[in-house]
Amino acid sequence: GAASILVSLTLFSFVSAGTGYASAIITGIIEETGKAIIIAWFVKDVKHKKFLLAGMLIGSAVGAGFAAFETAGYILRYGMSGGKDLMFDVLISRAILAPGGHVIWGAILGGTLMLVKKDALLSSAHLFDKRFISFYILCVAMHSIWDMPIKVQHSLVQVAMTVCAWIIALVLINVGLKEVSRAGNSQIEN
Repeated sequence: GAASILVSLTLFSFVSAGTGYASAIITGIIEETGKAIIIAWFVKDVKHKKFLLAGMLIGSAVGAGFAAFETAGYILRYGMSGGKDLMFDVLISRAILAPGGHVIWGAILGGTLMLVKKDALLSSAHLFDKRFISFYILCVAMHSIWDMPIKVQHSLVQVAMTVCAWIIALVLINVGLKEVSRAGNSQIEN
């Protein structure tokens, strides 16, 4: 997680995020790319990590670390500028919304990367596989929408993105369970 924050901060140094909708889109692209790079690093040359569910676990761990460091930064910033009450408001808000953010997006990225990689060594072909790219774009879109200044009660957008992310994750979990079941059945037959 710390490494993905560092990668994201490095990428941010090359781009001016600005404000509003453009900022939300740039943030989504950069932060999801930062997590994807670190997830790929963890699975790049390990052949025994071949199951989609293992990728989801790795991705969620990277996402959780990212979220923890990002939240710590927000707490520090708002605590210094707005005092203890604002700091606690930020902490509570981020805790309530945590199941729909970086953790689940990281799980989706990790799972789909393992889905395309299987037991091969990771190559650029896997990163440019249309299935991985499709889910990467979905994560960027959910993240971007999450951050956009949409004129509705703010948490409704996050709740909608949480539901979308969890539907995608549950479908991936189902695929992963079938994958593990098939692998177990083939070992029994052998």
